[in-house]
Amino acid sequence: MIIDKIKLKFVLVGILVVGGFLYFFSSTPLKVGAERIVAFNGDIYRASDAFGSKKIIENKDVKILFEEKGDKILLGKGFEGGEPGTEGNYSTYLYVMDNNGLNEQRITDEFVDYAVFSKIDGNTIYYLTKNGKIYTYNILTKTNRLLTIEASFFDISSDGKLLVYEKAPTGWTPNQYFEGSPGFAVLDISTTKETLIPNTDESHGGGYAPLWIPNTNYILFFSDGIYMMDLNGVNRIQLTKMGDGTDTYGISDDPLWSSDGRYFIYHSDYEIKLIELDIKNKRVISAGAIAYGVEPRWVEEGKTISVLSPDAKAGAPSLSIVNLKGKVLSGDKTYESKYYSLLKGSLLRIKPKKVVTAKSAKIETSTEDLEFKDQYKKRYETPILDEEANISTQE
Repeated sequence: MIIDKIKLKFVLVGILVVGGFLYFFSSTPLKVGAERIVAFNGDIYRASDAFGSKKIIENKDVKILFEEKGDKILLGKGFEGGEPGTEGNYSTYLYVMDNNGLNEQRITDEFVDYAVFSKIDGNTIYYLTKNGKIYTYNILTKTNRLLTIEASFFDISSDGKLLVYEKAPTGWTPNQYFEGSPGFAVLDISTTKETLIPNTDESHGGGYAPLWIPNTNYILFFSDGIYMMDLNGVNRIQLTKMGDGTDTYGISDDPLWSSDGRYFIYHSDYEIKLIELDIKNKRVISAGAIAYGVEPRWVEEGKTISVLSPDAKAGAPSLSIVNLKGKVLSGDKTYESKYYSLLKGSLLRIKPKKVVTAKSAKIETSTEDLEFKDQYKKRYETPILDEEANISTQE
């Protein structure tokens, strides 16, 4: 009996050893950290929170890395204006290349302010020139296509069919403010038809940097706080206000969304800020700064992000992993106490404030507005809201 028990123990130990061996050498290795490509001191690095950074492309002229998609990277060389990596405005020449440094293509001979890959394929690029023109570029055919003029920062809808942006006033020239802007516009990429969103001009409060809330027909934008509204310009709701911890001075051009629209993360003045939204009820659940750094990227969507440290002046870029409560899970913990310990794992609570609705502002709906609403209602499962939202202000 004792011998049988000893044999059983050996069998169990053997199973554990073999199982551990197979797990360690399986085709799905243990996830030990986050890794991404970054631009630093003119070169391209592969940065990791677990293994540090390794220079993979020595160029000495890379000023900004706009985006990485698949095996391609979209980057800028040369610049004018404020130094890239600071909060100032700057422009650069646009290039695309493989992430091993091969097959480099120069896309523009004029300065570009912003560029992204298409959301539906890796061979189409959208970019905004310094003089307010939005183009597409096809990597395979090496051809450009003009979409619109007199535009500012743009965002692409989740289905890749529409752009939204702030429209410049007639006669605008580079380096001028957008005073007198007619408001936001939506552009159908296939037809280049442009439609102004009603009630978004300066007489209705204005705003800047409109963004699509993923997989909805809602727009998020910035003014004296953060707002959201329907695509037809009604049901305008203020979600946050200046001074409540979500100040949007110098907001980054590369904000981060979760695919369900619940989390919106961006960097402003070297702080990573998070807004947790209840889209259905149009309210903020929580909001506040969660980390020190720039360029947040998802590690595990809805749970952790990677953040670049802006303090690395020499050597190599520094990458940290932070959860959505501000706890640094790996990497530089210098500023963790400011964003995690003091918050005790809880973000600043914010009560939403309704500012303008179709009823309260007594906005008259024209035939053109109805056609606009019908056109975009067909594109999304979520219907455009006509009635006042039932806003919950409970914490």
